[in-house]
Amino acid sequence: MKAERISLFLLRIYVGYLFLSAGWQKWSADPPFTDGLALLNFLKKCLADVPSGSITAALIHTYFMPYSHALSWMVVLGEIAVGSALLSGTATRLACVFGIIMNINFLIVTGGTFTTFDNNAFFILIQFALLCTAAGRFMGIDYLLSKKFPGSYLW
Repeated sequence: MKAERISLFLLRIYVGYLFLSAGWQKWSADPPFTDGLALLNFLKKCLADVPSGSITAALIHTYFMPYSHALSWMVVLGEIAVGSALLSGTATRLACVFGIIMNINFLIVTGGTFTTFDNNAFFILIQFALLCTAAGRFMGIDYLLSKKFPGSYLW
């Protein structure tokens, strides 16, 4: 039992660190990622790599590109928030839900699939495991929150 908890703790720390460092790199980039231009250029590159009539191309062209400025802020703040929550073990299940949503969007944009098993698919599976096992209760603030609010599903 203890070995499983330690494994989940290490996975939680690993994914949290990667999210936080990715968000921090985007936050401190020069020019800043939050201006939307870097995301727009990335989306244009991704659009060139996917088939023109695909659902991915339609999503990128219709929903992601027009809102690249707002989405760039959401990506940066989301990565920092998910990473911080996972590292501290605070509302780990909620952080995993938002992390999974972000990774699904990254998977869609890059045209990845679960059969090619890229990084986004890998992180979706890890976060799903963390979500189902309440990984924040071991060496995290979720342990204290679960004692104070025992009926909540967030921890």
